[in-house]
Amino acid sequence: LTEARAQSLALGDPLRSGFAQELGIGALVALLVVVINFAMHFLAAARNRATQYAIMRANGVPQSTLRNALIAEQIAVLISGLIAGTLIGVAVGWAVLPVFHIGNDPTDLIPPSLFHIDALTLSGVVLGTGALALLTGVMVAARGSRVHVMNAIRALS
Repeated sequence: LTEARAQSLALGDPLRSGFAQELGIGALVALLVVVINFAMHFLAAARNRATQYAIMRANGVPQSTLRNALIAEQIAVLISGLIAGTLIGVAVGWAVLPVFHIGNDPTDLIPPSLFHIDALTLSGVVLGTGALALLTGVMVAARGSRVHVMNAIRALS
């Protein structure tokens, strides 16, 4: 059995293929959770400041300035979250994924599992998740945080 043939058989094994697909589905679900949570955070941040925004609007601050300030703040939160999440994910992946073995045969254990990071894929996933989270957050906040200046000011008194 040649090395190329052994590799071809290992890559074609349905059990190994299923394991890779399960990891992929898990990663997609985790990314979906990130996007949904960021959208909810964006909405909460916008709604918590509705009264402040109403007062600033009543004092002549343009709506675009308030929107840009909120977006800039959320971009800072998103970038720090993406950096921390990526570092934690890579560290956990490096520590945990090589431990998983599909079987107990010597061919499943030797050579040991290798952890490989494709920088292009990782960059694409991180940037894509960030862009999708930001877009979703902006859309949710725009729909759910409209401020009626007079109603908010009346509620203060």
